[in-house]
Amino acid sequence: MIANLMRQNQRWLMIVISTLVIISFIWFYSDRAAYRTPRGGGPGNPTDRVAQLYGRPITRAELERASRGFITAYQLGLPNFVRPEFSGDQQNFLWNLFVVQHEARNYGIEPTQAEIEEATKKIPLFQSDRPGGGFDPVKYARFIDSKLNPRGLTDRELDDLVRTDLQLGRLHQLLDATVVVRPGELRAQYEQAFSKTEAAIIRLKATDLAASINVTDEEVQKYFEENKDHLTDPERRRVQYVVFALSEEQKKLPARERVAEAQKLADKVSEFTLKMTDAGADFSKVAADFGQTVKDTPEFAQATAAQQLKDAGLPETLLSEFAAAAFRLHPQDPNSDALPNADNPDAFCVLHLLATVPARPLTLEEAKPKIVQNLQDSRVRSSLVAKGEALRKALLAAMTEKKESFADAAKALDQTATDLPPFSQDDCNRDAPNTHFPDSDLLTEKAETLNTGELSQFLPTPDGGALLYVKARQPADPAKFAEMEKTFQTQYRLAKERVAFVEWLRTSREAAGVKFQGNRIGAGAGGDEEG
Repeated sequence: MIANLMRQNQRWLMIVISTLVIISFIWFYSDRAAYRTPRGGGPGNPTDRVAQLYGRPITRAELERASRGFITAYQLGLPNFVRPEFSGDQQNFLWNLFVVQHEARNYGIEPTQAEIEEATKKIPLFQSDRPGGGFDPVKYARFIDSKLNPRGLTDRELDDLVRTDLQLGRLHQLLDATVVVRPGELRAQYEQAFSKTEAAIIRLKATDLAASINVTDEEVQKYFEENKDHLTDPERRRVQYVVFALSEEQKKLPARERVAEAQKLADKVSEFTLKMTDAGADFSKVAADFGQTVKDTPEFAQATAAQQLKDAGLPETLLSEFAAAAFRLHPQDPNSDALPNADNPDAFCVLHLLATVPARPLTLEEAKPKIVQNLQDSRVRSSLVAKGEALRKALLAAMTEKKESFADAAKALDQTATDLPPFSQDDCNRDAPNTHFPDSDLLTEKAETLNTGELSQFLPTPDGGALLYVKARQPADPAKFAEMEKTFQTQYRLAKERVAFVEWLRTSREAAGVKFQGNRIGAGAGGDEEG
């Protein structure tokens, strides 16, 4: 193995940590205490089993080890792991990993050690900064020492990750070979993507109905009694944090010097987080020793954290990960890892838990505003649907029986039909200026299912609802098809290959019989749950 050829003990902190990985693991580490092995638990003990796959139990230890490996795979940028069709499902990609490993064995896909080592040497993170690049064994050794070993992983697990990535790539190749683009199919897809739709719309606003809906005290009391178990003041957190970042002067340095300063910053953050693992370490004191200013947050709930923290002056670039990281902390484990800054790869944030305010049931008076709003919203939605369906029926009658145009039929019913700018599927995919109308994604998707002269069903929208009428379709430009046929064919084939892989993965997972046990990993509390 490569690691047998070199060993150096140096600390290294990744300058850029994949945001996708952090988001993906919120579900898994949302309550780390819940995953600790209970007294008497273990691989052979039923209390340690969290799932079943291919008829065999999956233990908590297996999942935790797989999750650590998957974080490593993302940090390394292993190309097949990061494909969205494999890893995009935040709560299921670990099961996808197990399924792929199992199916690769069934297909006889087993990369050789030489292939694994060659693929490892091509990983971007291990490339030299020297002119000409190439594999840098020092960078490799640093990664093993500072990233894998602290997670309980070794170079052998790195080999396993690369092996699985190669297996996943070869499974893709097998499935890709089954994809065929039939004659005429490409042209039909081109027409669907680039033909322009001319449509008109009638919108119904929720605010027009809300004022007429009243909620009585008796209705509030009844709702409270029926839903009191779910009416709670959510858990809130208060934390301290420090931000490590390059100075404005350092950011302006030439590339080589800037990288050197970034490395120093990364080492400093690594030393800080390591220092905080010492028994009795005081966050404020350690921060002061490192020349960092500690800031406090007010109490915030997870659901409303973004606005609360923004109002408290937290930089917007930190908002996406800050609350999630704060709610992963525990009094026994109060310090976070270094969080990346979304817009500045040369900045890191470290959190320390100050206080936890447990969730508690709301009193009737505390819950009343929320109850009134819920009842009003529910009745507004019901009224909108009823009004929309009645309006659609009246419009169809006027257009069919009286032969009126859509605009005239709407006007006769005291409604305003508004023409939308002509739009295509491609326009909306590219967010083109002429598709800047509300709910363009929803309306474009619906328009694809309607024929010319057809009126949609009532479509709920965030601010109410709508009825969409397709007036005409403009054919796609044939000259443009000839111009972009090759590119479009490549994109369309890739899309079909992704669909083929997703469908294969779905059926393979069904065959694996994924079952969750107890209330772990999102399963229901009553026992086994199908995955």
